[in-house]
Amino acid sequence: MMGCLGALVLFFALWFAATSFIQAVSGLSQDVATLLAAPVVIAALVMTGIVTARIRYRRQHRRNLSPASFFPSSAKGRFPPVGERTTPLIPLRHDQPIKPRTGEGFSSQMDATSIRIVYTDRIGTKTKRTITLNQLRYDQYGCSVIPTHVEAYCSLRQDRRTFFVKSIDKAFDGQTEISDLHSFLIQHARIPREGAGSGTPSRTRAKLNKVLLDDPRIMVFCLLDRTAMHGTV
Repeated sequence: MMGCLGALVLFFALWFAATSFIQAVSGLSQDVATLLAAPVVIAALVMTGIVTARIRYRRQHRRNLSPASFFPSSAKGRFPPVGERTTPLIPLRHDQPIKPRTGEGFSSQMDATSIRIVYTDRIGTKTKRTITLNQLRYDQYGCSVIPTHVEAYCSLRQDRRTFFVKSIDKAFDGQTEISDLHSFLIQHARIPREGAGSGTPSRTRAKLNKVLLDDPRIMVFCLLDRTAMHGTV
């Protein structure tokens, strides 16, 4: 109730001020100036509401893109210290060779490691940033992987950004300079590897196994169906 009353008071105050201004500038009568001032005030209030809503939306969007929203170890709302790694959702398997394939524009999730970089943008400006790795884009030719872009949360811009790997002049993991950035990015990305499917079963398969064990009738039905498909009874 108080909000509506305040809005009405503000509207009439602006209406009176606009009427006086139009009458003083144009020399029109008070009635004409009042009629002209009404749509001007309404338009100004509508534009103010749109701008305010847009600002609130951008703030909320920026808050949703903070590390706490998509990195598991940042649930407390802090930015992960440089060099700290979050626990990956899927274990990285570096003991297996990379699965050979050929193409451009592949993408793999990264393990949310934070590093410091010296980056040169398209207009030649150098900046020092702390980024939290989220996604790796790369080209692959057989077993050779060539990283091209990194999607990461940038602490300087307080937003998610895409970085050209070739524009990263230097990178640091903690206090140690990363001598081979390509190998470092590949190591921290979930690039498909040989035998990766033979490890821990997927969630869907685990749920299916649980259902089969809970109800033996389903297992019997599946066995009978498989027998029928092979032509034996």
